[in-house]
Amino acid sequence: MGHLHYLSLHYAERHGDGQEIPMSEQTTLVAFLSKELGVPTEAIALGLKKSASMPNLLPMVLWQYGVVTLHQLNQIFDWLETSAG
Repeated sequence: MGHLHYLSLHYAERHGDGQEIPMSEQTTLVAFLSKELGVPTEAIALGLKKSASMPNLLPMVLWQYGVVTLHQLNQIFDWLETSAG
């Protein structure tokens, strides 16, 4: 999980505006995107870059750029909801 871990750490370090997803949740979200949904690392990196000002919008950015389907977006939201509790 080297690239995924780097992406998560790099992402969390760059965003101290209080709107970020907590690093441990961010790391697990990136892992979920990659392992469960098969989202390529490069696509995740693009999503992280494009959602830099509003990190909580990462799933929407991935959908907007066609990286994930609407069905996958719903899976991400379901995962976020269950992982938060």
